[in-house]
Amino acid sequence: MAGPISFGYVGKGLGFAILNGSSIEAKSVGSTTFGFSVSERILLYGGYAFRVFPFGGTPVDTGINLKTFVQGTTAFQRTLLEIPDLAKEGADLLMNNPFSLTSGIGIDAGVLFPLSSCVKLGIVARNLFTPTTRSDYTSLDAFLSKEQPSPAVKGNVPMDLSVGVQYAPSLGVMELYFRKLRIMVDYNDSLDFLTHPSTAVNPVLKVGIGAEVQVLEVLWIRAGISQGLLACGFGLDYGVIQVNFAVYGTEQSVEPGIRPVFNIAFGLEITLK
Repeated sequence: MAGPISFGYVGKGLGFAILNGSSIEAKSVGSTTFGFSVSERILLYGGYAFRVFPFGGTPVDTGINLKTFVQGTTAFQRTLLEIPDLAKEGADLLMNNPFSLTSGIGIDAGVLFPLSSCVKLGIVARNLFTPTTRSDYTSLDAFLSKEQPSPAVKGNVPMDLSVGVQYAPSLGVMELYFRKLRIMVDYNDSLDFLTHPSTAVNPVLKVGIGAEVQVLEVLWIRAGISQGLLACGFGLDYGVIQVNFAVYGTEQSVEPGIRPVFNIAFGLEITLK
């Protein structure tokens, strides 16, 4: 689940966003026991992009993004027989189980090189420096009562260096009906075997291939492969209001095809001019 708040602004090289996300995650921790994690996160982003000319008249777009976040998580376990009674526990599930509060700041940076009139190369380094601090409490009620937590746990989010290429050819006379065809290839988290080797994944899961095309100025059609799984979707652009829908797969293991999960995403974007 994601939401309920999302607000952003982009203009004249500046941008910022406030995002709020809620999630409920369940994982098997035994033959008949499941671990549940309920989280709420608030993120604040602020970025600046600018153009430089390091190679004569060839423009290179660069950008830097600063971010900060706070996340609260309540975790608990229940057996298979206890799961039907979760609704009866109500707010006690959140108030009387172990609670952790994680905060952090981070820096992202990226560059975009035009290799030709229709080919662009992008490189982005996410979490160049993203230290985190986690405080553990006996319960959410203890946090609200301002009880002392256990000693803070310091951490750092591993850097994610990703590379992508976009090809946007001219369609000639077909542009009467089809516009802005884009074909993209990405290789994500390319240095995971160095930055976080214990959770590094198969290189196949890092490759993303996709394409999108605009039809009759209103409809966007999208399709691709990510993490070895198919993805497809569409978008409707009404100017001020944009609607997007997608079905895509994510791989939950470090090898392709072991624990695939398919997701449905729907977005409604309102642009204020």
